[in-house]
Amino acid sequence: PAAPGARGDTPQAAAPPPKRRSLPRVRLPRPNLSALAPLLLSLWDGLGRALGNSRRALGLLLARLLPDEQALPASMMAFIAVAVPLIVVAVASTVYFQQGKGDLYQAYFEQAQAYAAQADVAESETARRDAWEQALASLDKAERYQQTEQSQALRRALLDNLDARDGIVRLDFQPAIYGGLSRRIVVRRILPYDDDLYLLDERTGAVVRAQLTSRGYQVDAAFRCGPTPRVGPLVDIVPLPRGNALSAVLLGMDADGNVLYCRSGAAALEAVLPSPNGNWGAPRALDFFAGNLYLLDPHPRANAVWVYPGADGVFRALPVFFFDAQVPALETAVDLARTPDDLFLLHADGRLARCIVGTGGAETRCEDPAPLRDDRPEAQDTPAFAAAHFTQVQYVAPPDPALYLLDEAQPAVYLFSLQLRFLRQYRPLRPLAERAPTAFAVHNPARRVFLAFDNEVYFAVLP
Repeated sequence: PAAPGARGDTPQAAAPPPKRRSLPRVRLPRPNLSALAPLLLSLWDGLGRALGNSRRALGLLLARLLPDEQALPASMMAFIAVAVPLIVVAVASTVYFQQGKGDLYQAYFEQAQAYAAQADVAESETARRDAWEQALASLDKAERYQQTEQSQALRRALLDNLDARDGIVRLDFQPAIYGGLSRRIVVRRILPYDDDLYLLDERTGAVVRAQLTSRGYQVDAAFRCGPTPRVGPLVDIVPLPRGNALSAVLLGMDADGNVLYCRSGAAALEAVLPSPNGNWGAPRALDFFAGNLYLLDPHPRANAVWVYPGADGVFRALPVFFFDAQVPALETAVDLARTPDDLFLLHADGRLARCIVGTGGAETRCEDPAPLRDDRPEAQDTPAFAAAHFTQVQYVAPPDPALYLLDEAQPAVYLFSLQLRFLRQYRPLRPLAERAPTAFAVHNPARRVFLAFDNEVYFAVLP
């Protein structure tokens, strides 16, 4: 693919489909999970017999071991009568359940192999893809109980076949926060800054700072950046340039246009952005580009993107309305990203709008939705990225300028050129969570990508 951010992309001839990696055909019986039922009934029946017979067996044993004049207290006899069979059954059940897990693994693994064999004889690309995806789903279930060399080899073969067609690059994500975060935290925004990581908690509207150490990112308990008597819960944060007038690392905004300048090793500073036309609608998202602050206010009363001219990281002047004669409907907009030539607006339904900044006297014009180019041969007969649901957008500046989108459905991070040509997508090598991702970020200088699932934050190194 062309380098990220290349301008003036031109259509290219469709490349031939990648060579399919052959999977071994194995004729195996279909899984029969019901075979475990008799074993469970047998275990239950054995437990009942053991409890029922334990007192009689214990009495006979003690009669042989103890003199006639000695006897154990009735309470001790009752305890032993219950404890002994329970211990025996516990040992037996441990052995059984270990065997049961092996049976479940084998059943799902055989199912995955059967689907893989179907893919080899499928007559269409759609049927082949469906079989591979079903094989992968069965393999996920199998590896919940056990991982083997055979299951890992089958996973690699399945992923190789699917990834080659989908432009997927698998990344080895690892936990980012040493010791983890509080379970109550829901990370809604990730902001990498040098060797620090700033995480906006949606639940409290406060920012957590984590510093990079030899053991990973560690939470800085002394950092304070959150609601104050004058500033409510923060709804978004943006980085500020180094050496700004207030020595702040980031700026956070609440839903009323109040802002916090958050600083390392010092108290946060409160401020109020000059309100446009005397009032706000419901400010939702921020972006910082070329010294200016871009504020998305999608409320119908405002329906605006405001541009605050900056002076050394401070915003005191009245904002400028971004649009000209054509003003798009912003009621469902949830995020924005400013690039050198465009403003991208992401909506709650996952569609992306593009507003091309007018130059030389030309007015700004918008495309909603913006056309996303997908040049993969197998994507020609289906709507582009129909299965994806984008929830956040980020522009990454040179030396590798590009646009990244978070897809909560996969989860995946999509990489597009600035002309919206699909380049590739990054997915976890293995499942990270059973819920949708809540935030992402790409740290271009460090070549790292971050994913958050509520309070769980992961990172991987970009190739």
